[in-house]
Amino acid sequence: MSEFTCKIPVKSYIKSYLENNCGYPADLSGLPEIHDFFLSSLRRPRFHRDNQSKCNYTDSIEIIISEDVFHRFGWQLSKTDTVRFNQRCEAFIKFNSRQFIMANNALGIPVSECIREFQHLYNFSEDSFSYETIKKDFDRHGTKTRIKLIHDFKSELNNILLDNLSTLGTISDSFKNDANLDMKSEVKK
Repeated sequence: MSEFTCKIPVKSYIKSYLENNCGYPADLSGLPEIHDFFLSSLRRPRFHRDNQSKCNYTDSIEIIISEDVFHRFGWQLSKTDTVRFNQRCEAFIKFNSRQFIMANNALGIPVSECIREFQHLYNFSEDSFSYETIKKDFDRHGTKTRIKLIHDFKSELNNILLDNLSTLGTISDSFKNDANLDMKSEVKK
């Protein structure tokens, strides 16, 4: 089956992220949520706000579409859907950055090192996704997820500890089950 591409304008860090994860041209099938959103945008373009949409992104990326998709749904996005695609990718990337930073910070690594490691791991240059941008986003939205992660991490650590103690015979299975129930009831409070 032949493959076609759709070239759309994107923010620079979205281009970096998609090229690093999906190749060039980008095969979005490895990112199902973004791939499904992209296909639905091809299927149902929204032209009613195209005069209002600002679509002046500095970079662009080519995305692979199959011949079947090309013939059935089309090969380009409206300006509105291009903006919506960028917003979806941006939310996805920022969510990943907050999760990465928060998880590593919970292990005692300073936030600044976590951000630099995230940039390095995801191959984001300072020009494409700057330290300051990531830090501002994390400062705004990271505390909510940090509290949940620390609580979940503590619960999972306690479960592992109780399992190990039960396996060693230090505590009984009934005590382990009672302790797990107590921990779950504390969570609901």
